[in-house]
Amino acid sequence: MVTVRTVIALAAAKQWQIHQMDVFNAFLQGDLNEEVYMELPLGFVHQSEQGLVCRLTNSKPVGAPIELNKKLTTTEFDLHFSPADKHDKLLKDPGVYQKLIGRLLYLTITRPDIAFSVQLLSQFMHSPKTSHMDATMRVVRYIKQSPGLGIFMTSAVDNQLKAYCDADWASCPNNRKSITGYIVTYGESLISWKSKKQSTISRSSAEEEYRSLASTVAEIKIQLGLVQPVYLNTSEQPADLLTKDLTCAQHRYLLTKLGMKNVFHTPSLREDVEQLTKCAAVD
Repeated sequence: MVTVRTVIALAAAKQWQIHQMDVFNAFLQGDLNEEVYMELPLGFVHQSEQGLVCRLTNSKPVGAPIELNKKLTTTEFDLHFSPADKHDKLLKDPGVYQKLIGRLLYLTITRPDIAFSVQLLSQFMHSPKTSHMDATMRVVRYIKQSPGLGIFMTSAVDNQLKAYCDADWASCPNNRKSITGYIVTYGESLISWKSKKQSTISRSSAEEEYRSLASTVAEIKIQLGLVQPVYLNTSEQPADLLTKDLTCAQHRYLLTKLGMKNVFHTPSLREDVEQLTKCAAVD
């Protein structure tokens, strides 16, 4: 997909014509007119209230894909440390969680804003808990509020390849490994990104930053002599989207730096100011 995005970015910059062929699947695009019910997840119903189900209704949207300072733990971690929530049990059917994460992983091809949260949640595929499913449903609610958000390939380009990288030192509570995140743009068009846990434990923040830089250089496939590192203030670092949980306001601000556009939303200055004020008050 990096190659495809690069070609589209070049076509936008050079004003080439692109021919696209769409395949329309009726079972994916059809209207849903029936009422949908689901079984209650584990822990949501008392033993004396067996047989109850939930009816699908509108869910409340959220401003960021993952809750700020949210720490998710594995079952192995809970065996050695007392869990914060004693009702956080294993799911009866992990297949539901695994299928949902699989769909979200596919969506990250065009949605870098959920790359960090999805890579985090995908680490619990083998034994998901109730807290993992709750965090996954938050991602779904976040996607629902902006289904038209996507990558915008601009024709105003300066023919420069830029890369941003960052790392969150020892952010994983389960094994203290760091998270690497990088973003590569051609001009102002986003063509490549990644959020991934580092393979080894870094003993210092400097070490994990160098590992992140090495991963970025490997991605753009050029010699180190052609790379010019530049310091970027953390409030202006777009790679933070791929390494850590952010406030609602900061998440929305960094999305604008990626050049992502919502095709289903007409921009409104008043609405944006009200939304940022609301997010700041909540955060």
